[in-house]
Amino acid sequence: MAIRFQLLVESDDRFEVVVPRTFAMLCFRLLPTALDKKQNGFNKNIGHKSNL
Repeated sequence: MAIRFQLLVESDDRFEVVVPRTFAMLCFRLLPTALDKKQNGFNKNIGHKSNL
């Protein structure tokens, strides 16, 4: 399942894999654009929701 998710992240230019996947953990982020403040909040929200 993590491999499939990694392929989805890598196929979308808005995201990048931050470090190589380890087992079932994939660290990724939304790449910055002109909307940096919104995206920073989005990245924090993803992190918060994934740690529930």
